[in-house]
Amino acid sequence: MDEAPEEVLDPVYLPAKGAVVRIVPYTGMAVRDHVRLSVGTHYKDVIPIDANAVEKDVEFRVAAKNFIANSSAPTFAKCHFLETLLT
Repeated sequence: MDEAPEEVLDPVYLPAKGAVVRIVPYTGMAVRDHVRLSVGTHYKDVIPIDANAVEKDVEFRVAAKNFIANSSAPTFAKCHFLETLLT
């Protein structure tokens, strides 16, 4: 995440607009892949990879509210991504 130095997203410094989750190019990245991101159980997104996106970072903009699981006792949801090849 761009807003997470050393891969730790501190709630004190989380911008209201959220954070950019950046997936760097991975081995075997190809046209028709779909990069899927889930944050906790409530946020999911998919970005298809076309010819212009191969070997480039994939960016998801995730609002701050999607990282905080419980606003009265802030804990951050886990972030997962999965690349899949659809042929």
